[in-house]
Amino acid sequence: MHEIRLLGPGDEAPLERFLAARRDGAQLLRANLSRGGIADRGAPYQGTYAASLRRGAVTAVAAHYWNGMLLLQADRDLERVARRALEASGRPLGGLLGPWDQVRRVARSLTLPPDSWGLDKPQKLMALDLMGLIVPEPLARGELACRRARSSELELLYNWRAAFAAETSGVPEDHALRMAARQTIDLLQKSGDNWVLTRDGRLLATCTVLGETGETIQIGGVSTPQDRRNRGYGRAVVAGTLEAARARGRTRAILFTDNPAAERAYRAIGFTANGEVGLVMLGPAGGTVTARRDACISAAYGVGSAHSGRGPVDNRGDSRDDNRRGRQTRLQVGRS
Repeated sequence: MHEIRLLGPGDEAPLERFLAARRDGAQLLRANLSRGGIADRGAPYQGTYAASLRRGAVTAVAAHYWNGMLLLQADRDLERVARRALEASGRPLGGLLGPWDQVRRVARSLTLPPDSWGLDKPQKLMALDLMGLIVPEPLARGELACRRARSSELELLYNWRAAFAAETSGVPEDHALRMAARQTIDLLQKSGDNWVLTRDGRLLATCTVLGETGETIQIGGVSTPQDRRNRGYGRAVVAGTLEAARARGRTRAILFTDNPAAERAYRAIGFTANGEVGLVMLGPAGGTVTARRDACISAAYGVGSAHSGRGPVDNRGDSRDDNRRGRQTRLQVGRS
């Protein structure tokens, strides 16, 4: 007999055992649990966790996070735990992230708007054993260097993040998009998760660490300004960040992408495809959904393509722009 209930303090160990057994596909859930804890007070990285349990063992979990993202990992009772998390959190639903087949099932059960971004194709989950990391020659020779971003460099990173989000979405680089970029970078900076590639002190590219848990690190937010592209800087900043992670004892890396050029770059440093991930963002193709894509990937984070540079933002922070830039849909969730 399976029990569907909310998780709280004291449930961390069975949840961690369930997630650890699923390794790559559950990395963001594990990272959020580690960073934010299991209690939901609305702070970054926190969410409402609902699970199916049998004899004390978790068999399914859905977590609805502070930024509106619903993360999924289930062997059974998928739709039931998803609805329970949504009912309990009281937040609008901003998007879905999880195994591709599970995201599609939950999307159908919730009757998501047909213009939701990401319903038409999966993200590719790519993985790398860090012993097999291929370091680009310019980085290996010391011509390029990779390190954590400094506080004096944040204004430049704000601009890069906003410009890339506008470029990839086709929406104006307005105040709301710039604020989402600033919130993302600031949150990541607090945990030392903004990384940059440099040559002679000049910044060339950036990426972010979305989470480190156990042996695994997840990379996202890979971005190179337009005037510095097609020189291998994207793969170099990822490789340099992973070299540092390997020195800290990490042994595995993952990332998501739906970009063929990015996939080729990641394969060049040793990544291989290891499954499909669904990332669905609610709302029209432009508008708020784009800011939220940029806003949510680091949170839930990926939540999205590693090449697309998404990051987290509090729902309350951009709700004032919903009418002007799009919407975050509040679905009516019935009890099951």
